[in-house]
Amino acid sequence: MATLSKFLFRSLLASVTAQDYRPLTDPCSSEYLNYDLSIKDGKVLQINATWVTEAVVPGVTGSIDYCNVIVTYTHPKYNDTIHTQVLLPSASHWNGRFQGVGGGGWAANSGVGSLMTPLGQNYSAGMTDAGHNPKLPDSSSWWLDSNGRINIGLFTDFASVALGDLADIGKQLSSRYYGYGPFYSYWSGCSTGGRQGWMMAQRYPEAYDGIYAGAPAAQ
Repeated sequence: MATLSKFLFRSLLASVTAQDYRPLTDPCSSEYLNYDLSIKDGKVLQINATWVTEAVVPGVTGSIDYCNVIVTYTHPKYNDTIHTQVLLPSASHWNGRFQGVGGGGWAANSGVGSLMTPLGQNYSAGMTDAGHNPKLPDSSSWWLDSNGRINIGLFTDFASVALGDLADIGKQLSSRYYGYGPFYSYWSGCSTGGRQGWMMAQRYPEAYDGIYAGAPAAQ
């Protein structure tokens, strides 16, 4: 009964919000999604939002329409540039849940293809590059500065900070786009994604309601 009441309340709230506060504009637009988006100790540099139609997703019959959002931001104290990508299925298909997806090796994400499975299951889903190109062949080209010293800012982003940002940004964009926030949020990752899951549980225990963390350590 409590769950049903919660659902009905949020549905009513979303309806009121949509009627009273949401502007008559395309919700899948940079201008709309950028409104009130905040990042702890960070500054939004740019938001790109593109409506994608008839996307073919493995394991899904038919096609999917979704809003593809890329948020570019910085932590001024680190002088970094981070890209967080969030895919938002159409409002009629969203399951009311957000899923953060991890990476592998020294890459904070495994490419946009890793978001297709949760998207096909009607999650809003997101990933982060943690401030460096995930396609780089090894770590030394990003975690060392020009003097051969550890780049503390990027290393910290990769280790934890960008992961907390991803959860926050994903929930904010979902809330803005649909008119109400996710009922539940989950993390899914293996290898580095598993380590990221453990880090989320330790540093940001309130970020996700459930964490799947496979193979989080290397020997």
